Amino acid sequence: MNEPILLTGIEPLAKGHSRLVFQHPHHADRLVKVIRPDVIESRFGRGAPWYKRLRRFGRYLSYVRETQEYLAAWAAHGRELPFVQKVIGFETTDLGLGLVMEAARDRDGNLAPTLHRLVTSGRF
Repeated sequence: MNEPILLTGIEPLAKGHSRLVFQHPHHADRLVKVIRPDVIESRFGRGAPWYKRLRRFGRYLSYVRETQEYLAAWAAHGRELPFVQKVIGFETTDLGLGLVMEAARDRDGNLAPTLHRLVTSGRF
């Protein structure tokens, strides 16, 4: 078994509503998305509604949804779409299961802006 990717102590590149996004420490062309620990506790911890604690995919439902959309794009078009972030797979991290994605970059090599940044700048 491989050692988990160590993300604790690394500043995330982005913080979303439910996830943190990190630069993959071993691959510059990849990102690692993990569920925020505070979200896990508030939504799926002891104080959470019973039905959330018993969900089949639990805290990883967002991973299921994201990979389903990636697969749906492939099914509909039979190929990768240039505007869809490529799913690489899953890796164990010290913050739980991580969804590994290809890092989307602009022509200058900068990371693509977040959806929030696109909306707030009027570029969406």
